[in-house]
Amino acid sequence: MTNLLSLLCFLSLLSNPSSSQPTEFTYTAFNQIGTNITLSGSSQILKNGILKLTNDTRRLMGHAFYTSPLKFKNSPDGSVFSFSTCFAIAIVPEYKKLGGHGLAFALSSTRDLRSALPSQYLGLLNNSDVGNFSNHLFAVEFDTVQDFEFRDINGNIVSCLFVFSPTPKPQPKSIQMINLLILLCFSSLLSIPSSSQPTEFTYAGFRQIGPNITLSGSSQILKNGILKLTNDSSKLMGHAFYASPLRFKSSPNGSVFSFSTCFAFVIVPEYQTLGGHGLAFALSPSIDLSSALPSHYLGLFNDSDVGNSSNHLFAVEFDTVQNVEVGDINENHIGIDINSLKSNESAVAAYYTTDMKRQELNLKGGKPILVWIDYDSVSTQINVTISPSNLKPRLPIISYKYDLSTLLHESTYVGFSASTGLLASSHYILGWSFKMNGIAESLSFNSLPSLPGPEKRQTTLIIGVSVSSSLFLIAAILGGVYLLWKIKNRDVIEDWELELGPHR
Repeated sequence: MTNLLSLLCFLSLLSNPSSSQPTEFTYTAFNQIGTNITLSGSSQILKNGILKLTNDTRRLMGHAFYTSPLKFKNSPDGSVFSFSTCFAIAIVPEYKKLGGHGLAFALSSTRDLRSALPSQYLGLLNNSDVGNFSNHLFAVEFDTVQDFEFRDINGNIVSCLFVFSPTPKPQPKSIQMINLLILLCFSSLLSIPSSSQPTEFTYAGFRQIGPNITLSGSSQILKNGILKLTNDSSKLMGHAFYASPLRFKSSPNGSVFSFSTCFAFVIVPEYQTLGGHGLAFALSPSIDLSSALPSHYLGLFNDSDVGNSSNHLFAVEFDTVQNVEVGDINENHIGIDINSLKSNESAVAAYYTTDMKRQELNLKGGKPILVWIDYDSVSTQINVTISPSNLKPRLPIISYKYDLSTLLHESTYVGFSASTGLLASSHYILGWSFKMNGIAESLSFNSLPSLPGPEKRQTTLIIGVSVSSSLFLIAAILGGVYLLWKIKNRDVIEDWELELGPHR
């Protein structure tokens, strides 16, 4: 929900040249306006003079109209006068980055809008009159929730809503210019790739994300703000996805936008050199992956749907167990997966140093690793780059051409999945950034939460094994010494004693 506030309002209605009485008013606050403004619904004027249209309670609608109708024409068939308005708004969401639905500046034939609905209807229309020519309603909406039914381009848009007459009359040049500007406005909003409203977010830790991230399976957010996808128990899978689907296309058959993401992860194996199975950055049409399996399926697929073109799933895997069945190149690799666990392209985990030398990197070494994944919609190039430091290498470790437009749905979820098998590891995400039609903000280890120390269970196990091994070694040495002493000091038996028996 959202608090909708109007801080300042100014309207100037200028007549056409034949009119000698322009109508105008200015409000720098609303606490002394008398009866000039008619309020309805949840709207109210606060003591400090701010006009509050809604609070952050659900399913509200509030209206505030200038009480008297203004004359926009000299006659019913005349031309609409030129007009201008200026106002200041503030929208305060219920949660930091989630709120809705928005507000609108409106020209309406009536201020009785009791039959209108809240939510995506913005208190102006309802499901039966929306789109009717008889509405005679013009609005400029400031919309904060993407509604696919109305083909909203994202959750942060400005657009014009209007209805033409079924038999429009010839329009004067001033009205034609307004329509041209509206058309240019929509063309700018919908153009790709030069979209002016990129979708982006940055999490330097996950302590205060509210409902922005949806967790499932074994995933949890630790007190220090680290996202933990799995612990080192066997046969687990954990998921963490951005709660709302992102719009990757302007239409179902359109091209996928360019996108970029950066995140830092740590994989801590159950034993020093043995752990599994890995994690993946994923683009999925659904966040319900309850039918997926752990182990080498990475929590993304199961044995019946793996490889199906209907999955519409893209993933970059960071795999720490070699599975010959799906063609893994080793137990420490990165792969680009399209609808399948058999990677379209894979490489041994490594990065390029500043002097362009290839240096292998242990994915399950227990140390933070930074990842950059970039997709260019023009070249359809997918680049995957990793580094153990804050510096992004100049060369990616994987560069693969694939047009994701044939794979991804118009709206797609973005997030992470991890799993364990008989071999297990704790999988952590320290921070994450994402941007559509641009370069995601690079993360710095200095600004991310620190990884917790080793788990007590693992430390106790290591100490127990070490002590047991030491005791066994000491016992073996003492047993050997005793055996040598017995052999050295054994009694010598004479030949006659063999016939008559010992007499000692």
